[in-house]
Amino acid sequence: MGNIENCIYLITLFLFEILLFLYVWQKFDRSIFSPSIYTIGVLGFGTLLNIWCVDYWDISFHPRTFGIIALGLCMMVIAEKNAYIKRRNDSEYKMFYISLPPMLVISVAAYCIVATFLYFNEIRRLGLAQSLAVSEAIGNIKENFEEFEELFNPFIRQGYKMVMAIAYCFTYVFVNNYCVFKKKFLKCFWLIIPLICSFGINILSGGRGDMIRMFLLFLFFYYINLWQATGWRKKPTKKLLKIGIPILGIMLSIFFFSRLVVKQNISTQKQIGGPVEYLAYYIGSPIQVLNLHVYELEKREGANKNMTLGINTFSGFYQMLKKYGILDAKQIKGPTVGAGMIYIGGDSNAAGNVETIFAPAHLDFSIAGMCVYIYILYYLISYYFYRNIMYESFSRRYVKRIILFSFFYYIVEMSFYDDCQKWILCQTGILQFICLLLLVKFIFREKYFVRES
Repeated sequence: MGNIENCIYLITLFLFEILLFLYVWQKFDRSIFSPSIYTIGVLGFGTLLNIWCVDYWDISFHPRTFGIIALGLCMMVIAEKNAYIKRRNDSEYKMFYISLPPMLVISVAAYCIVATFLYFNEIRRLGLAQSLAVSEAIGNIKENFEEFEELFNPFIRQGYKMVMAIAYCFTYVFVNNYCVFKKKFLKCFWLIIPLICSFGINILSGGRGDMIRMFLLFLFFYYINLWQATGWRKKPTKKLLKIGIPILGIMLSIFFFSRLVVKQNISTQKQIGGPVEYLAYYIGSPIQVLNLHVYELEKREGANKNMTLGINTFSGFYQMLKKYGILDAKQIKGPTVGAGMIYIGGDSNAAGNVETIFAPAHLDFSIAGMCVYIYILYYLISYYFYRNIMYESFSRRYVKRIILFSFFYYIVEMSFYDDCQKWILCQTGILQFICLLLLVKFIFREKYFVRES
């Protein structure tokens, strides 16, 4: 490690995160998917990866960055503490096997396969129009999506939203039937197809954020269902780690070897580093990007004084208002400094533009406003989590609630990466949620729930 003075606040942050994690681990019933336990754990791991890369990225950690993250984490803990209730269900416990009609399952899985193929074909078509190979087209469209969005076939573009919504529903059914009731894999095979297609369609779109989202969705359903199946008596933490770590390793391998396919600048990708540095790039670099933007804001104080209120925190909503002509583009003014793509530094020659859940609100509302925003966000999520998900009996109504809740729990799952509220409160997010609502109502009918002793 180079100059210890440059990373003293980074090391202090890591120690603070360890202490805070130990507190919430005991306070919130040692539940891995408690909002604050999960967030502190993943951000703590990201901080550790930053310490690993302190020389490679030439990190000089700013005290204000320490303050932003530390205060933000404290707000999460206070919010969850105020929303937390621990209940036990003393009634007879029961689980249900979800027996969907085979024709429905196969038809929906086939639709996902076709939608993914059509998406691939559309990428290929757009690439050929630009004299690009498929691999080049994926990277080019990702980097210039707004330019290509209007060229996409609208029906194929909506197919992406449907595949994601279907994957939410069928992943839950797969976890319940295969992991809880131990049905044969071949009997549940068609249920996992939408999840696989969601991975494929996200590789084609050039983004990996939604791939991580779906991986975490599977683990969330797996953990909650197995815990619920014991009457909330025995936490399946060991089982989660046993299945989660190998799958994570496979995913990271796919990310590492596919990096030359889904990005434009191949030479830059090669300079990200080896496997550990690549892991750090995805999980830890948002902390460093936040740190670098904090430096920018310190140097050019007042440069964003004409910025539209909340433009970073609610960017998806503003984009929707602009698209439908409710607001004119001239009325929306983004930040001059403190946001956007920036080189991470050091020998990596890599760049990033995502900077944890804290950055957008900090840029819009300063530290005080960020604390209020984080508190409200985590209080609402925690309030629903402890009153409608945790310690509840299995029922048709419960299945609908947990699937719809998981759509918003995405904010917590990706908190180490960015504030994903803006990806929900936007046109794509709203349409995905509408698709999910309709699917939940259509798929989960009373007659499909079978009691098994």
